[in-house]
Amino acid sequence: MATRPSPASAGAATATPGCAGSPPARAGSALALIIALIGVVTLVACGGGDDEASGGGQSYNPDADARYTPAQVAKLAGFKPDPPAWVGPNGEQIAVIVTTRGEIELYASAGDPVVTNPAGDVGVKFFPEPGARAALLEALRKVK
Repeated sequence: MATRPSPASAGAATATPGCAGSPPARAGSALALIIALIGVVTLVACGGGDDEASGGGQSYNPDADARYTPAQVAKLAGFKPDPPAWVGPNGEQIAVIVTTRGEIELYASAGDPVVTNPAGDVGVKFFPEPGARAALLEALRKVK
């Protein structure tokens, strides 16, 4: 009379080492594939590789084109510090002193009120109050 193996002993006899019954080589290759995919995604997302091959862009350095620092603009235009911002000669509230055309375009394209000097290379983002625009334009004429 033949005896049947119990379910517990039958499973133990056929179990293979590795990941959930998979052979170890297959688990290793799946792990390698996952690591490779993560590397590719990271490389693409972070813009790795050489700029021409990846179509890389230019990085933005606002100080590269600046002729003046914000402190120099403030001194020339007669603005006073009022941390964290500035105050114009007649009490106008200035949020930011911008020192490059790129920054000016950035604020203006966002719809922020901005005025510049006649050269258009420095300006201020300000809080719109009656008479503020005209007073700040006049002050920025001193920054040549």
